[in-house]
Amino acid sequence: MKAEAIKAVRLASDLNPEKHFYHGVLEELLRANDQEDEADLEIDRATQMDRYDDDSLDRLLAEMGFN
Repeated sequence: MKAEAIKAVRLASDLNPEKHFYHGVLEELLRANDQEDEADLEIDRATQMDRYDDDSLDRLLAEMGFN
C-alpha cells in the first residue's frame, strides 16, 4: 500500500510540479518506507511550501497517523 501511495503522489507531483505540497507528502511517505536517500531529494522543494500547504500537510499526516 505504501508503494502505491508513493507512486500516486509522484504522479500528482509530475502533473503539477509547481505544487510543493506533493513534495512534502512524498518526503514523509518515503521516510515512512525507509527510503531516506530519496526523501532527502524532496526536502528542497518541500521546504518551499507556503503556510497553507504546510498546515494542510500537517492535517493530512495526522489523518494518516503520522503525527
